[in-house]
Amino acid sequence: MIGGLAPVGNRDVQALVCPNPHANRPLYHQRTALDNVKNFMSLSAEKIGDVLVVLPSGQINSANAAGIEADLMAHVEKGQNKIILDLARLDYISSAGLRVVLMLAKRLKQAGGALLLCNIQPDVREVFDISGFLAILPVHDTRESALNSLA
Repeated sequence: MIGGLAPVGNRDVQALVCPNPHANRPLYHQRTALDNVKNFMSLSAEKIGDVLVVLPSGQINSANAAGIEADLMAHVEKGQNKIILDLARLDYISSAGLRVVLMLAKRLKQAGGALLLCNIQPDVREVFDISGFLAILPVHDTRESALNSLA
């Protein structure tokens, strides 16, 4: 693990890879030689009180889903039981990505916690809707609304 918690105002930001002092610090990057810009994925996390807000950017697909799942589950194993997925920058999610979301929701429920989604882009929302996920997961229009519901 590279990085750690660093105070930023009244919030803690966790960076594991490639810190960016001007934004949330990236938690995870994965890119292979065969990937193009559209397949690039980054995962940032920000701790707000007892809630971990995760902001994926790019795509969650079969090429990166296992790594993302491992990173998210590691937070749950360390006792994090309230997670918000802010999907404002997520362009695409495959069935492998939907599985990650489902497994995270199940693990958090077992731990007495919750997974909330917010800021879902229209194309991604359609995938969640068609798959039935919108009927089983709490969804909020904004990050602030999601945070308030966990307060």
